[in-house]
Amino acid sequence: MNPTDRITALTIDCDAANDIRSLLIDIDDDDMQSLNAADRTAAIALIESLDRDTLTELLLDHSLCPLHAIDYAICFDDDDPTCAQIRAIHPSHDT
Repeated sequence: MNPTDRITALTIDCDAANDIRSLLIDIDDDDMQSLNAADRTAAIALIESLDRDTLTELLLDHSLCPLHAIDYAICFDDDDPTCAQIRAIHPSHDT
């Protein structure tokens, strides 16, 4: 099973998906609601092991900017030239 599938397996329910999103935003976030300690540790290890392309895909799948790991809509609304490049590369995520 590839790393993205393993992380997805941890996100069967909505709360776990939100927890994975929180980890993607802040890997040191200790305020997990639905992931037990073992799943949280596994998710962090998987996230840290991802290559850049897979991490980008995972961030986008969770509506996060692949450069800043913040809500994609924030970057979409930002006039920053770097954010504009991200939007140009990933136009389908302009929510």
